Amino acid sequence: MCACRASTHLSSPRRRRSLSDFTLTKQLYKGKASTLYQATDKPSGATVALKSYSKRRLSTLNWYQVEREVRLHSQLRHPNVISLHAAFEDDNYVFMITEFAAGGCRVVWGGRGEARAVGAACGCIWRRAPALS
Repeated sequence: MCACRASTHLSSPRRRRSLSDFTLTKQLYKGKASTLYQATDKPSGATVALKSYSKRRLSTLNWYQVEREVRLHSQLRHPNVISLHAAFEDDNYVFMITEFAAGGCRVVWGGRGEARAVGAACGCIWRRAPALS
């Protein structure tokens, strides 16, 4: 897993990140293999979304999907796509740190092109935007 670019208001992208750099303030979502939190980046004080994937609950396909999400998301630069600040892992989890969308819902495109709203401030990216199809 790579340490992806950081935005200017977060710590240097060269600095190795860990879960201890964040204070988890609120659980926003819990799924089979991942949990999404609102968190505070301790070094900068910025509010972020922290998504954690349990390694032991990821199938081979899920591993591929997480790696692809990190790889693609780290390359996206668009005002309508939530920014990925960092991705890192420890022995048990893979973490993604994204911009926190405090203003409301985002849209996630499903596998067959259908759109569905996801929870307010969830920190997910558009998984399949029409412009990227």
